[in-house]
Amino acid sequence: MNDILPIIVVWMGVVAVTLILGLSPRFRRRPLVFVYPRREGLVSLGLLALIAVLAAFAVPAMTPVGETPLISLLSPLSGLNEEGMARQFILSGLFALPFVLALLIRRQPLLSVGLGSQTLRPTLQLGAALALITILLANRIPAILDGLTGAEGLYLAACLVVALADEFIFRGFIQLRLSGWLGENNGWVAASVLFAMWRGLLLALASVSITGLLWPVAITLGLGLLLGWILRKSGNILAGVLYYAFHLWVVSL
Repeated sequence: MNDILPIIVVWMGVVAVTLILGLSPRFRRRPLVFVYPRREGLVSLGLLALIAVLAAFAVPAMTPVGETPLISLLSPLSGLNEEGMARQFILSGLFALPFVLALLIRRQPLLSVGLGSQTLRPTLQLGAALALITILLANRIPAILDGLTGAEGLYLAACLVVALADEFIFRGFIQLRLSGWLGENNGWVAASVLFAMWRGLLLALASVSITGLLWPVAITLGLGLLLGWILRKSGNILAGVLYYAFHLWVVSL
């Protein structure tokens, strides 16, 4: 409970800020409609299955004994060293690559992955506000004022990369397509469940015990629902990217 309560407090602040700023008419946008929603949904699930296979080979090979990938809100990356950061960049790029290639090969616009320009400016403002409220509610202002080490700055960069990859895959690509196929609410919940399962898979591949998976997966499910809701409010994944990255980062401060 000592680990989970601060996260819940931050989530409450994030919900409040999103509700207030989300009232702005600048978030009004044209609805996203796929011509063949079922096919899009199946493509997204197929790509997720592909990166699960990639993870089964890459994660054990790249994870030293006693360390885990940067996947839990409850524990920072072990050591905060350059080697660990490099692994995060490589793994995130590897997992995002099939989705990027699918987008390019199928000639789909950035709008189809939640990166359209319709609400870009208010989304960035919302993301900045969510990052700030996260730092404030996590009581990390004193640590920042004391000065950041090079490792902490590098850790923030790794968090941004991981958050961008996750949001691009699970909210931008999967949630939007499942929402077009299954309905907005069902797609939102399904994408959040898949996100939690994905994180659980990565933990399992890094030799975390089954009992050790329960809380991280539960917290990740809640995080996925929150990030998916932020996407629904803003229409762009970048607000969620900023919040997610800073939520991971404050654990290390």
